[in-house]
Amino acid sequence: MKKGKDDELTKSSLKDSVKSGLNPEVGNFLVWYIEGDRINFVFPPLQVAPQEFGKQEAGIYLNALISALSQK
Repeated sequence: MKKGKDDELTKSSLKDSVKSGLNPEVGNFLVWYIEGDRINFVFPPLQVAPQEFGKQEAGIYLNALISALSQK
């Protein structure tokens, strides 16, 4: 099946949305919580994906975060 121009534009705009919503800026990571040995970031609707994708969260293990921050 051949993809249309609209499909390509939608993919492109989704990639742009994800990139801007995950830029390393303080405002993009304001909502978070710690659960066990992980820190989870919660993104508001439309920040990283269309609303139909549901609740958007990303987590990282605390020891991996501490290790990454202490390198340099």
